[in-house]
Amino acid sequence: MPIGPWELAIIMFILGGPFLLAILFAIYLFTRRSTPSDSAQHEKSPLQILDERYARGEIDSAEYDERRRRITGDDSH
Repeated sequence: MPIGPWELAIIMFILGGPFLLAILFAIYLFTRRSTPSDSAQHEKSPLQILDERYARGEIDSAEYDERRRRITGDDSH
């Protein structure tokens, strides 16, 4: 017995619907992981914060050097 257009449409709906939902769900998961929502991944180190403050002009070079020595533990200067 040949398959008619209505039977083919029903088969495509039954097989294609879950497949389409799986693809959309996978896209959702991949885009959700690539957003910076996880705070543990994007915590800044003390040196990065110090560098940013120096770049913004919040501290001068003497204070920057002193704080950098304290953070790194380099007391040779």
